Amino acid sequence: MLLAYPAARVFRTMSSTERPWAKHLWALCTGFALGWLCFGLGEMLSTLFMVVCTFYAVLWLGHHPLTPYAVFAVTMLHLAYRQWTAMLEFTPGTLNATGLQMILATKLISFAWNVHDGQRLARTADTDAVAMAPELRLRALPIVPSLLEFGAYVYFFGSLLAGPSHDYFEYRHAFVARKQMREPEPLPRRPSDESRNRSPTPFAVYEPLPDSTWPALKRLLVGLACVSGILLASRVFPMSYARTTLFRTETSFLFRYAVLFFIIYCKCSFT
Repeated sequence: MLLAYPAARVFRTMSSTERPWAKHLWALCTGFALGWLCFGLGEMLSTLFMVVCTFYAVLWLGHHPLTPYAVFAVTMLHLAYRQWTAMLEFTPGTLNATGLQMILATKLISFAWNVHDGQRLARTADTDAVAMAPELRLRALPIVPSLLEFGAYVYFFGSLLAGPSHDYFEYRHAFVARKQMREPEPLPRRPSDESRNRSPTPFAVYEPLPDSTWPALKRLLVGLACVSGILLASRVFPMSYARTTLFRTETSFLFRYAVLFFIIYCKCSFT
């Protein structure tokens, strides 16, 4: 995860207008390499197979109304199988790829629905007549992106290992173009004369993203502090003791709850 910081710096300095393919290629290769480093080549090749199959299924059958349901069913069955095998073949001290599988499943399913919504709008001459929420209309994809762009979206290193998941729309605007969407302010229930004469504000208003250097460094410092706390506490309280029967019999419930809360907080703060 620490390697994602210099990778993000390089990704941020790359142009999104002159050579956008280079930025997508960097996001794809960096995310795949980080996954390879954490989970192994075999695990990443299995995810690559699911990604390629989903892309061509959506590309060729995106116009069919049952395509997003099929992608949802196959992806969730594959995720359930991986969760079950990971539970049966659990090895202490090794990284579990179920978190990676859940993030990929969310991205693949949302991409299938975004293309499905885009095909609905493309088939209708009057797009305003389509009953669709403004948020879905904004994220709809009438044109399927290239395989390189789709792979960069799926394997984007900023959210591959620990999330959060995001739509392709957010990847294009927030990460590639570095713009954020600001929703318009709601009108009052009893508008004044000034608000009556005001033209309606569009749903999507884009503005440049603020500088993220200090928030990223703050999260890094908090994560390193939590990791240091776990390493120091493991010398006094080894984690192997928590798996013994003495830990359940000799300690109180509040103490066990405090230990569990500390571990979960440190993991969430680092990720």
